[in-house]
Amino acid sequence: MQGIPPFTCTICYRTYNNERSPLILSLCGHTFCKECLEIIFNDYQIVCPECKQITEIQCTSRLPKNRSLIDM
Repeated sequence: MQGIPPFTCTICYRTYNNERSPLILSLCGHTFCKECLEIIFNDYQIVCPECKQITEIQCTSRLPKNRSLIDM
């Protein structure tokens, strides 16, 4: 998306940090903050807001952190 800073969640537009962890959807690789993913988590799956691919998971805590965004 154009006009959105690279270290910002494209759902809530807040900057990633240690409290607002960027998590990677394992199927498509898109990154969003944990808080937003918890909101759209439903029936053990998350539909990616960017590409609509479905990532099936037990809970959002099982998604990997995007450490490259946290370290910057």
